[in-house]
Amino acid sequence: REWRTDKLACCDDMGVCLAVFFCGPCYGCYLATQAEETCCLACCCQGWMVPLRSYIRGKLGISGSVCKDICAVACCNLCVTCQLAREIKMAKS
Repeated sequence: REWRTDKLACCDDMGVCLAVFFCGPCYGCYLATQAEETCCLACCCQGWMVPLRSYIRGKLGISGSVCKDICAVACCNLCVTCQLAREIKMAKS
């Protein structure tokens, strides 16, 4: 399946948008725990978002590739973090 939300729809959830903007690594840790993964990656690695996006994409059955994940994160890491938050929220509801 495809992503349910667009990367550029950051303002769809202003609470998440502000949390990611002001404390991205902390929110990345929260996302990792929501995806039942360790948050050490967000705290220890500089390029933590690519493996987290790939893991969540695979877990939720979203089509794509590591190359596309790298490109998305390189273009706008904050937008990608917000997109992951929305996808996890939708998957849990």
